[in-house]
Amino acid sequence: MLKRINVNQEIVDLLNRDTPDELKRRRTGGQGGLTYVTVGAVVRILNQAFGPMGWSWHVDEQWIEENRPRVDFKTQMRRNPNPDVVPEQCAHVLGTLKVTMIEEDKEGNKTYVVSEKSAHGSKVVLGGSDDGQNLYKSAASDALKKAASYFGIASDLALQEDELNYFKISEVPSAWDDVDKEEYRDVFEQLEKLCDDNGIDEDYLNAAVKQWSNGKLVSIEQVGPDDIRNFVRELDEAIAQNG
Repeated sequence: MLKRINVNQEIVDLLNRDTPDELKRRRTGGQGGLTYVTVGAVVRILNQAFGPMGWSWHVDEQWIEENRPRVDFKTQMRRNPNPDVVPEQCAHVLGTLKVTMIEEDKEGNKTYVVSEKSAHGSKVVLGGSDDGQNLYKSAASDALKKAASYFGIASDLALQEDELNYFKISEVPSAWDDVDKEEYRDVFEQLEKLCDDNGIDEDYLNAAVKQWSNGKLVSIEQVGPDDIRNFVRELDEAIAQNG
């Protein structure tokens, strides 16, 4: 039976972080193009998270498929108009990415845990292309990037903007524990009344937090004990000014 693995939070944050703009690449064409990361960037992130000796990639299967001519549905034109003269080929690779993590229990006992993800990658070229000999290499790189995304690496690139915003808010750690919340109960009661009286929902409140913090925070849960009184006071003042 599968169970949750408690690993270092720094590793989790590294795997699930938004892809830095410096690592994003843009492929034009298709419907709006495609944003992606190179396989070299993925390898470096795996090294940062697990160490160079803490992960492995293995190609389980690979095969070549002879394709029928593809059709560009936008222009209704064949991308490969002469399939008998220049056949189109597609290389397929199925591979497995394994990573080694350290799980630590409440007593500090450490256990090495191996986790693995499998993924499929492909690469299509015309038979006479210069990169035909690199078909398997390109397909394997595609498969490795997909498997790494299952661990979280660059997975944000597959999300729509509203999906990305949802996970940003739902995954942020809270700045509060039960003791702090009890100590600041009066502030939270004041904030709750302020929201009820003015029809402020959670989305509006989180947007106010983001504006108040100049984009550094995205959720009310991130406004900690040192700042919560100031935030509530300034929110109250802003509501009063705007009527």
